[in-house]
Parts: sequence; C-alpha cells; structure tokens
Amino acid sequence: MEIEKKSIAAFYDAHSERMLRDFVNGNARVSAAIDLVTTHLHGRNGKILDVGCGIGSASYLFAQKLTGFEVLGVDISPKSIEIGRKLFSGDRVSLAVSDMECSPEDGPFDAIVLVDVYEHIPREKWPDFNRVLASSLTPDGMLILTTPSSLHQSYLKECKPEGLQIVDETVEVSDVMSLARDLDATLVHYSMKSIWQTNDYLHVVIERCPQYSPKVKSHQRKLTVNQRLRRKMRHLSGMSQEPVGVKERRCYVKERLGVDVK
Repeated sequence: MEIEKKSIAAFYDAHSERMLRDFVNGNARVSAAIDLVTTHLHGRNGKILDVGCGIGSASYLFAQKLTGFEVLGVDISPKSIEIGRKLFSGDRVSLAVSDMECSPEDGPFDAIVLVDVYEHIPREKWPDFNRVLASSLTPDGMLILTTPSSLHQSYLKECKPEGLQIVDETVEVSDVMSLARDLDATLVHYSMKSIWQTNDYLHVVIERCPQYSPKVKSHQRKLTVNQRLRRKMRHLSGMSQEPVGVKERRCYVKERLGVDVK
C-alpha cells in the first residue's frame, strides 16, 4: 500500500526536535557522512543539492567546509524547513520544501547528496526518483549517498522494529548498481562503515566522467610505534570530553529559535 506524502511529511515534522538535538550534541552517523562528502568534493566548486536535508544542518556544514559551493537543501517536511531557514539560510545556503518528484529549478547540480535518504523512498518509486536525480545532475556531476547496510536493516527488522521509520527499505548492492546505471554514471566508491555497530552503514559515491590519471606516490613520513601510541592516547583522552562546539551550537539555537536544546 502506498503511503501518502502527507503522512510522510507529518512523520518528519515530528522529527524536527530530534534533528535539533543531533545538531547541538553531534551525531556520529552525520559526521561520517559529512567527512565523506567533503573528502570527495574537496577542491571542486559549483552547486550541491542536499536531498532530505531535514532542518538543514548538514547543508550548512557543507557550505562551511566547501567554500566553492552553493548549497540547496530540500525536504518534504515543512516544519523542518521552517526551522532550518531560521537557523541556517544565508550566504550560499538556501532551503526549500520539495518531494523531489521533479527536478529543482536551480539545477542542474554538480553534486547531489543523500544522507540516509534513499532507504526512506518507497522501493516502487525508485525508478522515477532515479530519473529525477539523473536530470538534476550535471554531465560531470557526482552523487554521494549514505544508507544503513542490509546487516543493520535486518537487525532492526528482527530485533528492534521500533527503530524503523515510516518507510525503511533495505538498499542492496544491486540497487546501488541500478542507480548508477540510471544516472549513466560509474560507481567509484562503495564501503561499509562501522558507526555504532560493526558494518552498520554504507558509503557510496557515483560519478559521471570520473577522472583518470597516473597515481602519485605518497611521501608521507611513517610514524614510529611510540608516535602512534601517543596519537592513540590523545584520541582516547578526548573521547570523554564534550564534543567541540556543543556549547556554541546550543547558544546559537537558543538565540535563533529561543529553544534550549539539551
């Protein structure tokens, strides 16, 4: 049975407070996705389309870290976009309500980002959604996608069904390959990541016209055993501390929205 768009929008309207907490306190899943995006778009410029942006916190961070890009974040939830506009709209960041049934007018885009979004599109709508993505991407554009692994989805369905959202499909390797074909693009990166559990997330990069050039040898100095141990100890000593910027982000949200997020 097809789930109505209004039901999906209402579901994500109710998630806006959780998104605020994630922005203030940090979220390892989102941080890993931001690292993936900034790594693959470093040194480029143009326009990014952030699909399913929620309140727009990732859109904002993309613009902060990738200064050569303008970012458009779209989401089906009007409440999330309303909050996001108060928090993040400004220089090189704009947010809009969209169900992505057609390409945004601001396109095409040099990069399309889907941070834990594809699995929340009903499977029967994937072919149409893929066509919209294809028409929204520049001829040499890149699509970057993160999604829970099939291992994690199986665990949720069998052991923790309350952790599933209103639509929560399982994205298989074959689905990623179908998406690449529909985009007329090449799968250039596919990896399993361990965020909260072992191999619980997938990171995917699909690119039209990927570059080919001779590999440059790395001259990075190798660390000694003692140096590696000291680096590890510094990392462990900082793990129990409050994430950098939490107080600042909490004050930022309170100033813009009048809400004290704990």
